[in-house]
Amino acid sequence: MTGSAKAGRIQTVDALRGFALFGILLVNIEVFANPFYAMGLPNPDFAGPVAQGTSWLVTALFETKFYLIFSFLFGYSLTLQMAAAERDDQPFRPRFLRRQVMLFCLGVFHALALFHGDILTTYAVLGLALYALRHRNDKSLLCIAAGLIFFVTLIWFLILLAQIYLLPQVPEALVLQHVRQAQAAFTGGVSSLLNQRLSELSNLWIVLGFMQGPCALAMFLLGLIAGRRRVLADITALQPLLRRIILIGVLVGLPGGIFYGWTAIQPYDPVRDLVAVVVDLATAPFLAAAYIAGMALLLNAAADRGWVAMLATAGRMALSNYLFQSLLCALLFHAYGLRLMGQVSPPLVVALAMGIFALQLVLSRFWLSRFRNGPVEYLLRYVTYGGSRS
Repeated sequence: MTGSAKAGRIQTVDALRGFALFGILLVNIEVFANPFYAMGLPNPDFAGPVAQGTSWLVTALFETKFYLIFSFLFGYSLTLQMAAAERDDQPFRPRFLRRQVMLFCLGVFHALALFHGDILTTYAVLGLALYALRHRNDKSLLCIAAGLIFFVTLIWFLILLAQIYLLPQVPEALVLQHVRQAQAAFTGGVSSLLNQRLSELSNLWIVLGFMQGPCALAMFLLGLIAGRRRVLADITALQPLLRRIILIGVLVGLPGGIFYGWTAIQPYDPVRDLVAVVVDLATAPFLAAAYIAGMALLLNAAADRGWVAMLATAGRMALSNYLFQSLLCALLFHAYGLRLMGQVSPPLVVALAMGIFALQLVLSRFWLSRFRNGPVEYLLRYVTYGGSRS
């Protein structure tokens, strides 16, 4: 059986959110800490085997996988929200639209003030597509999800061909110059930081429109299918299926992740890096699915363990914790605080992430022992329900 939290919540869903939060933190903190992130160059300041091995491990096993898990849970949660509206005998559409508008506003603040890699605005917009597709049958949703993954993989394959045959290669020296300028801006002062963030945001549409967005929507739809079938509420009956998902996911997804991580620590080669992107886009959903299935089985088997309850507590206030992660990282690495960007080795960055998440586990438990919802969740619920309930 799966443990349930208070107020009829599904503990496995909340604990999976907590698990996803940790993986997202491991990736996002690297964006804050490493000015070379996603630039096709390994950081020359940390070129030792331990530093490079740590970078490879995080890139291979976490990067591009954990936002997919969070996206799956977003789609799953739609079915829970619809069920709640039905229990309350209230129309779902006004609630949902108010929620998405508030999510968008929070995302805009997050992107401008704290982290240009914000996912909330993407979820707010793509949530409207999920809402529009909510009545499609499972087969149709599965086909759309597969089509979206195929679409982004094809787009980046065409970009790869263009890089090989049409486009001039950007000189490594120019990339290095851009990295150092960005590092100086993020650590120089608040004004230069905000200007750099706006510059980063102006170029982010390519990643959002042709990579992260379609992949997130695909996982929304898979989560919607799973929510309809109450997969995470009745894990025991689905154990054979979940084990098959783990096997297929690992066999397909892990080699892709290993190759993707290996390219992140190699010398500058834009063509090779684009090959890795194409491979990762095609395989990352499989590894994300293996993580979801594996954690579901583990959480089901250990439902009464204290660590499961702690993960679930963090997941119950996932939005507050997500924003808090960005705030702490901004204070550590950017001009708001210690300006440590580019000065912390990958192993220490991972250790900081673990410390931040441990702190969040403790604070989440403390907060929810006194309040029903996290602070940002309270605001979101207030807007969602029109102030009629907390």
